[in-house]
Amino acid sequence: MESFDSLSGKSIKTGKEFRFYVGAVLILSVAFSFLVFLAYDKTFEELLQRENGMIGIMYIILGGIFAAVFFYLMCLYRNFLSANIRNAGILIAMGMPRKKLKKHLFIRTAVHVVIAVVAGAVFGYGIYDSVILHGVLHTGNIILKDISIPLLLLTILILIFICYAGIIWNHRALNCKDILDIVNGRETKMKRSGRPKVMAAVGLVLLVIGNLFLLIDKIGIREPSNLVLLISMVTAISGVYLSVYSFGYWFPAVMGYRDKRRKNLLLINEIRSYYRNDAKALAAYAIINWINIFLVVVIMLLWETNANMDFSDSPYDYVLEFAEQGYDDMTEFMHQNEVAIDERHILKSLEGTTDGGWKVVLIPETDYNEMAGKALEIEKGHMVVLSQLERSMVNITTEPDGREWHFWEIDYEIPVDICGYQTSFAVDYELWEYLFNCEDSQQRILILSDDDFRVAAQHGSLQYKLCVNLAAGRSLDLSSPDEKIQPVHIVGRQEHFRKMQRENNILIVSLAAMLAVLNIILLFTQFTQYCSGKNNRKKDAYTQLTLGIREEDKVKTRWKSLQIKNFFPVLIGGLTGCLCTICFIKDMNIGRAALSVGVFLVEIVMQTGVYAVEKAVG
Repeated sequence: MESFDSLSGKSIKTGKEFRFYVGAVLILSVAFSFLVFLAYDKTFEELLQRENGMIGIMYIILGGIFAAVFFYLMCLYRNFLSANIRNAGILIAMGMPRKKLKKHLFIRTAVHVVIAVVAGAVFGYGIYDSVILHGVLHTGNIILKDISIPLLLLTILILIFICYAGIIWNHRALNCKDILDIVNGRETKMKRSGRPKVMAAVGLVLLVIGNLFLLIDKIGIREPSNLVLLISMVTAISGVYLSVYSFGYWFPAVMGYRDKRRKNLLLINEIRSYYRNDAKALAAYAIINWINIFLVVVIMLLWETNANMDFSDSPYDYVLEFAEQGYDDMTEFMHQNEVAIDERHILKSLEGTTDGGWKVVLIPETDYNEMAGKALEIEKGHMVVLSQLERSMVNITTEPDGREWHFWEIDYEIPVDICGYQTSFAVDYELWEYLFNCEDSQQRILILSDDDFRVAAQHGSLQYKLCVNLAAGRSLDLSSPDEKIQPVHIVGRQEHFRKMQRENNILIVSLAAMLAVLNIILLFTQFTQYCSGKNNRKKDAYTQLTLGIREEDKVKTRWKSLQIKNFFPVLIGGLTGCLCTICFIKDMNIGRAALSVGVFLVEIVMQTGVYAVEKAVG
C-alpha cells in the first residue's frame, strides 16, 4: 500500500488548476464572510426592510452569489480533477482501489481548503470591521474586539461544507466512468444536459420577453408593482444565460446551411469541440457583464444622492422626543429654554401595528396642518400616508385625479392595532415629504382626522415630539438637575442626515464589494477557460496536421473562435444589462444612461485586450 501512496504522490501533482481552486476558495470565503457579517449588522437589516426595487435586486444578487459559490467551486475542482483523471485511471488499472484513490485526493485537498476558508473568513470579517464599523458607522471599537465567534465558526463550517460537497460531487465521476475511457481520455469533457435545440429557443424567447416587459413598463402610463420589474429582470437574465449557454448548438446549425468551405468546417468543429467545455463559464461570464453595468449605475446613483444631501433641507434644528404622557415635562422644558427657542411645534403621536406586522405612527390632522401649512381635510375613517422613501427606485402609481400611492393601494382598508384596540382606516393617498427630522423609512406615518385620533388616543399611550428651531447664536440648555423633564431622545438636523448618509454608504460599500467579487470571478473564469482550451488545442494539433490542414487556415479559425468566445458573452450580457438598467431605474436621465453605455464600452475594450493577449500567447 505504501507503494501506491508513493506512486499516486508522483502521478497526481497539485497543478495550477488546484492553485486556482484554492485561490477561488480564499476569495469567495472573504466575500461570503463579509456579506454574512454585513447582513448580521442591525443597520443593514433595517436597510433591507425598505420597500424599493434596489433592495429587491440586492436580495437577488446576494442569493445569486451564494448559490454561485457552490457551482463555481465545483466547476473549478472539476478542472483539477479532469487534468489528473488519466493518471487516476492508470492507478486504478494497476490495482489501486477507487475508494483509496478518492480518499487520497480528498485528504490532499482538505488541508488547503480548510486553511483558505479560515483565512478568508477572518479576513472577510476584518474588512467588515475596518470598513463598515470604523469607516462608515464610526463605532470606535478595537478591530476584532467584538467579533461574533459563533457566527464566524458557522460561516467557516458552511463554506467548508460547500467546498467538500463540490469535491465529493466531482469524485462521484470516478465511479461512473469505465477504466478504458479514463485511460484513453474519452468521455472526459463536461457534457451539457437537456436538449440544446429546446434550450436555445427558450433562451431567446426569455431574452425577448424579459426586455419587452421592461420596455412596456418604461413607456407605459400606469406603473405596475416592483414585482413585475423584478420578474422581468430575472427573465431577461435567464434568457442571457440560456442563449449564451446554447450558442454551441445554434451557431454550428446556422453555419451548416452555408457553403461547406474548409474554413467554415474548421470553425464549426472549433465551436463544437471546445464551446461545450466553456459553455457554463461563458454563460456565467455574460451574467457578470450584465450585473456589472447595473451595479455601477446603482452605486453612482447612491453616491449622487449622498453628495446632493443638504442639511438645510431639514425643517427643524432639533426634534426632542418625550416619554409617554410627558406633556407637563415638555412644557417645563420649553419654559426653561424659551429664550433659545425661536420656533416650535408640538406633535402628538400614537404607535400601532398593521395586520401585516408593520409598525406605524399615527398623528392628528391638526398637528400636520400646523406644521406643513396646508389642510388635508381627511374624512372620518380615512387616513393619508406620509412617506420619505427615495422615489428614484420606487414605483409610484398615479391616479387620474393626481393622487399617488405606493405602499398601500388607495381606498384599501388597513386594519390597525393600537395597544389591543382594533380599528381600520381607508387610504386616501400618499404624501412624499419631510415633516420632522426623525422620520424612519421603515415606519409609515399615518395622518388621521382629529376625531379618529381622539378615539385612538383613549386606547393608546400618547407621546409627544417637540420640533424646534433655535434663535441665532442660541443653544439648548440640557443642564437641568431634574432628569424627569429631560427628553428621552434628541435628533439634530445634521445627525438625521448623517444617519441617512451612513445608510447609503453601507449600501455603496456592499454593492462595491459585490462588484469586486464578480469581477474577480470573471478573471478566474476567463483564465481557467483559456488554460483548459489550450491543453485541448495541443492534443488536436496533431490530428489537424495529419489531415493536411494548412497552418494558415488553422490560425485564422482560431482567431475567429477567440473573437466569438470573448465578445459574444459581452455583447449579449452587456447590451441586455444596458437596456434593463435604463428601464429599471425610475429617474434615469441622459447622464446615467450614458454611464451604463460607457461601462458596456469599457467591457468591450477590456475584452479586446484579453483577445489580444490570448492571440499573442497562442
